[in-house]
Amino acid sequence: MPRERAGTLFAVPKPVPRGGSVQDLDAGSGRQVIRIVNRPARFPKNGLWPLELRADMLAALLDFDTTRQLCKAIAGGTAPKPRAVRLVGGSTELVWSLAAVRRFVAVRHGVADEGSDAEF
Repeated sequence: MPRERAGTLFAVPKPVPRGGSVQDLDAGSGRQVIRIVNRPARFPKNGLWPLELRADMLAALLDFDTTRQLCKAIAGGTAPKPRAVRLVGGSTELVWSLAAVRRFVAVRHGVADEGSDAEF
């Protein structure tokens, strides 16, 4: 695994060929590996973006077709790294803050994030 830089919460390892449908992300200092299953991007059913986004919703928000494309973008630095984990039904999943994603995109494009409190 690559060494983390000081202050880095999550390190994205280089993809390991495994023939398939799972991408691993290192989850912080505990060296916990979280698996992100390759799924199609998913938009919210009701049209409102939640404050915490799972990988499939983040992929949709950032205009990727799948979570695999999202993981590749994270590894390349063109998508934000996850900042939190949560337990769901006995398994751990990565989540991203909608506000943090908006800030990441605004900084990447060199624009002010004027609508941080507005709906997407």
